[in-house]
Amino acid sequence: MLGASLLSLAAPAQAAGTATIDSFSPSPPYPGGTVVVQGSGCGAGSGVTVFLWRPAGSPVTATTTGTANGEGGFALAVTVPSSYAESDEIGIAASCAAPASGPWDDIAFTALTAAPAPPKSGTATTAKLKRAKVKASKRAVVTVLVRSIGGSMTPSGKFQVRVDGKVRRSVTLSSSSRGRAKVTLPRLKVGRHKVQIRYLGGARHEPSRSKVLKLQVVRR
Repeated sequence: MLGASLLSLAAPAQAAGTATIDSFSPSPPYPGGTVVVQGSGCGAGSGVTVFLWRPAGSPVTATTTGTANGEGGFALAVTVPSSYAESDEIGIAASCAAPASGPWDDIAFTALTAAPAPPKSGTATTAKLKRAKVKASKRAVVTVLVRSIGGSMTPSGKFQVRVDGKVRRSVTLSSSSRGRAKVTLPRLKVGRHKVQIRYLGGARHEPSRSKVLKLQVVRR
């Protein structure tokens, strides 16, 4: 699932009057899912803005607005961008007009409710060697594509490059890679080898593996 249980304690500059809470209910959110942010301490009937961002200085990536009730409480749903990786930590903050009897820092989150994640999507992993025959002085290159079956999210996470059954490379698919990667293998001994890609799966995706590719390494 997306993020650690602890949210970032640093808020974006435009989110004056922020608050934090350290857990989601009933489970962490996922990219493309929603989080209902409930809080209190705003001015009655004042406008409320909820901000969502990634830590380490990343800008705000999602906002939602609404109005506090007569007691200064609010409940607003914000969507986690589908561009987020499943391993990202997220930060959430709220901004509203201060109540007549309290300062900005009286705002408090009372609950962060994440929508249940849908079932994992299947995946298909394909691989293609740039050349099926290479010299022993050269290194083979394999192009990898991991795509989702029946889901809109692009798979992220790790895949292994196995040569003759042994793991020779471990590669992480970033959220911006669109499931694609190009991997250069280590130099291999002269002879025939079998190459296979194994995607290990992710929080939203099932694992899968490619067909076995045949690679020949020659002396010259």
